[in-house]
Amino acid sequence: MAGGRRRHLGERIGPRNQTLTPNKNKETNVATALHGTLNRVLGWFRQASKPSKDLTPPETKPSTNTSQHRSQISKTFDLTYVPRTGKPSAKGERLIEYCIGPQRNLEAGKAEYDPEYSWRTNYNYFETQSDMGFIQTTQIDPAERKTLIDQKRIVQALVDQNAAFPNKMSAWITSGDSAGRKADLSYGRHLTGMRDRMHGKGILMPTSNRNRLMGPKLAQQMRELETCWTSWDDKADKAWWGGDVTGFNWYIQRQKRKVLSRPQVLEYFIKHPSEERLTLWPVSNIGQPSVTVPLKGKFTKEQAFRHKALVLLPGNDIASGISWYFCGNSPVMMQASETDHILLFELEEWEHYIPITEEPSSILQQTEWLLNNQKEAQEIAKRAHDRLRWFAGDEYIWACNEVLKLVSAC
Repeated sequence: MAGGRRRHLGERIGPRNQTLTPNKNKETNVATALHGTLNRVLGWFRQASKPSKDLTPPETKPSTNTSQHRSQISKTFDLTYVPRTGKPSAKGERLIEYCIGPQRNLEAGKAEYDPEYSWRTNYNYFETQSDMGFIQTTQIDPAERKTLIDQKRIVQALVDQNAAFPNKMSAWITSGDSAGRKADLSYGRHLTGMRDRMHGKGILMPTSNRNRLMGPKLAQQMRELETCWTSWDDKADKAWWGGDVTGFNWYIQRQKRKVLSRPQVLEYFIKHPSEERLTLWPVSNIGQPSVTVPLKGKFTKEQAFRHKALVLLPGNDIASGISWYFCGNSPVMMQASETDHILLFELEEWEHYIPITEEPSSILQQTEWLLNNQKEAQEIAKRAHDRLRWFAGDEYIWACNEVLKLVSAC
């Protein structure tokens, strides 16, 4: 080797100034090697004898995140209560028609369980069986368990209002914010908490979903929130909005669908502040608007009710606060919705709310109208409050039961 010392065959090179020469005692080396091999073999046998040890190589272990390994989750609800029958009315008849929507929703026929469809859509299949209970079955990705919880809450809300479930009823329940857009009616009838008016697929589920309350829960919410009211003269001469920054789907479609979204409002008023007439309270930045949003953390309903108007803006579908906004003694400002929901049934502008347009500046224009017409604004809030009570009464309960009958019909 040029420029260096010649090394012996088998010689290993260690740290500088240290030479490791071959071991000349070959018999000792062989015995040591055999002893080490025997210990390793005995160790393998000891490990294999332990029943709790998983010896499957990591690369061949089944993954719970693949479509080949899906877990089926079932939930049974008790239906042994005495159902509330409710009271028939003309308004209840109109609500039934509103819930059913396009005739094709009934023409779809009864649903039958299909695990692949449930997996693909994250929809729940459910059925009732006489008085044995309410059976709900789904196949769900562990990452989508929040969707599963939302759908179970819808069913639980029906049980809580003592709904009259027909025997042998079966249907699909669509998941949260999708508003039934993925529904394939060839798989049978679908119930949905909300329905996008562009496609009209799905029968509106006549009950609460998430914090959009109806029935007994709505009545309880109205009683509780009345204690949070601020007298009109003590309210700030401002409008108020608060919530998560969702609704980016509306933001990117604003030229086509003309929906005033949360990101759009925040974007406009960050560039054109108007704090003397509008309080904005973004809680978390989920929608990713095109400008940086300063977050303010959680708010209380008492804070909202200290303002003379509440601005209701859609989230990914409808506003989550749609029920509690109308429980206050401040009028609501909102745009006519692109989505059907029970709480939007026969909700009329100027009768129950102050209309705004797809332009953010319309919020300021209507706030000025309110301040110049405060008595009329208070009457709007009162009529909206009276209207909300209907969704906690017997006529609403009767309409709910009739919708369930139609869903179960052949």
